[in-house]
Amino acid sequence: RDVKEYKNLLHAASRMLANEGIRSFWKGLLPNAVEKFPYAGTQFGTYSLLTTLYDRLFIEYYGEGGDYHLSSKFVCGGLAGTFSKVLFLPFDFTKKRLQVQGFNEVIKGGGLSQIPEYKGVLHCIITVYKTEGGVKAFYKGTAPSVLKAFFSTGLTFGTYNFYCNVLCQMKNGS
Repeated sequence: RDVKEYKNLLHAASRMLANEGIRSFWKGLLPNAVEKFPYAGTQFGTYSLLTTLYDRLFIEYYGEGGDYHLSSKFVCGGLAGTFSKVLFLPFDFTKKRLQVQGFNEVIKGGGLSQIPEYKGVLHCIITVYKTEGGVKAFYKGTAPSVLKAFFSTGLTFGTYNFYCNVLCQMKNGS
């Protein structure tokens, strides 16, 4: 059975405002900000490190004029995304827990388990840690998250480098 609480975006926004107040629009913002800034920095830093290592190994093996493959940018990006996701998954988990609060009526109708109401980020972390199995509780859903991170980040960096190469070639007239 398809359980819908909201008819459309405007209906959802008006219900959230009426039922939970203006603060409901910012649920999960703090853990999201805490996660995203270092996550992105770690992603770019790891990508830079991996591409530097790859470049050194590539040049050492093939020499300066070797055939350079764009797939290496995809793999380095994917590995950087995977590393960052694993490192910051507890923040992502906490953010999502805070964001789905208030949907208990909807998920109850769909046969899913109840989501506790948390008073804030710290309360969420402590409650999950104590009631759901310690640190490992924050790594629920690791496999799909890591797969998504590998492919999305790999495609992002691979596409970015592809278009950088295209623009450089256009600029140089080749």
